[in-house]
Amino acid sequence: MTSPKVKAVLLFCLALTFGILIFGGYAINKGKPPIPVKVLDDSGNVMFTGEDIISGQNYFYSRGGQHVGTI
Repeated sequence: MTSPKVKAVLLFCLALTFGILIFGGYAINKGKPPIPVKVLDDSGNVMFTGEDIISGQNYFYSRGGQHVGTI
């Protein structure tokens, strides 16, 4: 790996890989569904809020729930 060409190619591949990762994260973040401020039932009572959704997601992730699937 003493050749400058090899180092340049590897550095380019590294930058390209991180660029793809950053773009993928941006696309995932942009495409995620919105979280409502509050959800009401038919009579107008608050069923749950956006804060409830966020805290539920945090609990799910803290318990390792993202690793539980159908496989």
